[in-house]
Formats: sequence, C-alpha cells, structure tokens
Amino acid sequence: QMADSGDSGPRPRAERLLPSQSTAHAAAPKQQRLPPAFGPVFLLLAASQSLPLTANVTLIYRQMHVSTAQASAYFLAEFMPSFAAPVFGWLTDRGGPRVRWWTVVVAL
Repeated sequence: QMADSGDSGPRPRAERLLPSQSTAHAAAPKQQRLPPAFGPVFLLLAASQSLPLTANVTLIYRQMHVSTAQASAYFLAEFMPSFAAPVFGWLTDRGGPRVRWWTVVVAL
C-alpha cells in the first residue's frame, strides 16, 4: 500500500462506489403486505371455480353411474373447444373476414 503522498493511483473497489451503490449498509426493501380481505376473497374465488366442477364429476360418476371411458369421452367433448381455441385463432388470423364469419357461425 502506498503512503498518503498525494498519489492519484487506482483506488480499491469499495472506495469507487457511490454512497447509493454501497452494499454494506443497504436497507432491506420494505415488503408490502396483502390487504386483509385478500384471503377470504381468494377462498371464495377458489370455491366458485372448483365446486361446480366437483359437483359435475359427482353427478356423472355417482348419480348417473357413467363408466370411466364414457366420462373421459364426455369431458373430451366438453373441453375440446377450449383446447382448440389457438387453432381457431390462427385460422381466423390467416383467413380474413370471410373465415372469421364462418368460424363464428360454426361455433354457434
């Protein structure tokens, strides 16, 4: 190390940092807490999404005594439009207004 002789040589990295860049005494960011109503609203939303599906499955398996193969075919037919939505979107984007009109008619 050099003596204090007015030398303007390279300084250690810690001395080159600005006070705002110092990592030694950086304050931890304050974490935002969720509002208290978030929990009940989240539970209500989860229930509204899961209970109808649970009731549907219960109806199909317990009340109607549908076999697993038939239930699988039913669920495939029920959810196929949702799975095919990207294909419909791609077709309507490529086909123009005439294909869009036919896609709407077929979807109805």
